[in-house]
Amino acid sequence: MSINKNKQVKIEAKIEVLRNELIETGELYGYLHPKTIKISQQLDNIINEYQLMKLHLTR
Repeated sequence: MSINKNKQVKIEAKIEVLRNELIETGELYGYLHPKTIKISQQLDNIINEYQLMKLHLTR
């Protein structure tokens, strides 16, 4: 497995973990709670990183 593919798999796994955390935290604390917002921002950042990586791989 190449370094890029390995990184892609790790990022995809992290996205899945953060999605699950976001849902659980949102249901527990509400979707406007600071903990939920923090996880949402982390998820946004990792998705942005993933999209940038995919963009560079396709060039």
